[in-house]
Parts: sequence; C-alpha cells; structure tokens
Amino acid sequence: MDNTLSSDKIIPEEIESFFDDYIRAFSKRDVKYIMENIYNNPISIVKGGTVIPLNDSAIIEKSLVDGFNQLNAVGYNHTIKNNLENLQEQADNKITITLNYSRLDKQHQFIGDKEIRTKYSLERKDTGYRIAQIIL
Repeated sequence: MDNTLSSDKIIPEEIESFFDDYIRAFSKRDVKYIMENIYNNPISIVKGGTVIPLNDSAIIEKSLVDGFNQLNAVGYNHTIKNNLENLQEQADNKITITLNYSRLDKQHQFIGDKEIRTKYSLERKDTGYRIAQIIL
C-alpha cells in the first residue's frame, strides 16, 4: 500500500490502520464499532458550508443507520480505500486528511464517482485517533 503523499509526507502507519479499520467497519455496516472506535462523540458533518452537529450517541447511531439504509437502497456492497491525501497536522493533537475511496455495488460496479474524496478532521485521544468532523 502506498502511504506517501504528493507532498512527500508519509502517512503514519497508525493513521493508515485507523482508516483501514474504518473502511472495514463501514463496509460491514458495523455501527457499534464505528461509534466505539472511529467517531468522536460529539461529531459534526459539514455539507455545503452547513455544519450538522451530532451531539449524542442516539443521533450518531441514527445518522449511521440512515446512511447505510440509503446506500443499501442503491445496491451498496462495500468501500475500498484508494489512498490518503493532504495530511495536515494542527495544534492540540488534531490533523486533517483526505480519504480517496470508491464505493462498489454487489456487481462490483462503482456507485457514483469512481474516486470520491472526503476530508476528515481527526483528534488524538488516549485510545487513539477519532473522527471529530467529516467535511463533504
């Protein structure tokens, strides 16, 4: 797996593994794992300049379940990670990074764009990184 960026920054293995775990759990639709090991609580989603705060476990769970239901409705099977891009380290144990990924249906055809890029803001906790914000 290529873990370098065009800027020659190397993605730390811990972050590569974190996103591998996220993709694996997302593909399995493992809401519990994502809530316990991937997402921060609270977490926010930024879409078109609007911030959508998800402030408690019930709201985060509903958002994940609704998202998986929408994907299932279009034949979603799994996600593959193409690479990680644009790592930017910030103060207070925070980083931003872009995930380049593809979604495939049950016939292994792309759903939507062949490559999708989503930016994530991660916070380092005692237990490892957690996604604090998803920027669509």
